[in-house]
Amino acid sequence: MKFLKILKIIDSSKIVLIVLGFLLTTVIGERLVNTYQEESWKRDVKYEFLRQEIEETRKVLDDVIFQIENRRHMLQKVYWALEIGDKKEINECWNNYTKTIDDWNINNVIYKNKIRRLIGEELANEFLDNEKNLDNRNNVHTLFVLTHNDLRKWKESFLENESKDKLREFEKNTHDNLRELAIFSDDFINKAYLLFIQKYKTLENNFE
Repeated sequence: MKFLKILKIIDSSKIVLIVLGFLLTTVIGERLVNTYQEESWKRDVKYEFLRQEIEETRKVLDDVIFQIENRRHMLQKVYWALEIGDKKEINECWNNYTKTIDDWNINNVIYKNKIRRLIGEELANEFLDNEKNLDNRNNVHTLFVLTHNDLRKWKESFLENESKDKLREFEKNTHDNLRELAIFSDDFINKAYLLFIQKYKTLENNFE
């Protein structure tokens, strides 16, 4: 009889251990699942923020580069019209060009702030420094303004039939400024995309 009682106690202990083991497995398993789901959710949220920031940066750069290329192209068309000397073509190209100035003036500060926030202060200042300081030629905006001023003087002098010496002076100034603008703006665009790629890789590494 005592032996049977001992067996019953042992059997009961086994059942208790099995039940305890089952409960612990369930609790631990549930905890692991919850932890995994929480980490997975955090990872998904972090990935979404990363995706949105990269997409916003890409869009801003595309918009800025379009504005630069569009205004530069319209400037160049006025320059070519003046070289040819067709007054009708000059006025038509100038009117088309002035539309790009309105877009530029409306958006340049907005773009600068977005570039500063998404890429960095240095690139933002190379796009637009101080609108009223034309002594600093190390930014796209100033070079556009200087080229615009000389082009306008050349156009007005041509339409008013001023001396050839005066026309040659304005043509040379416009040519030199256009060349400087082209070199600087191309460098700006290349630098912008390189910084974008670096930012993308940094964000990607942080995500991992």
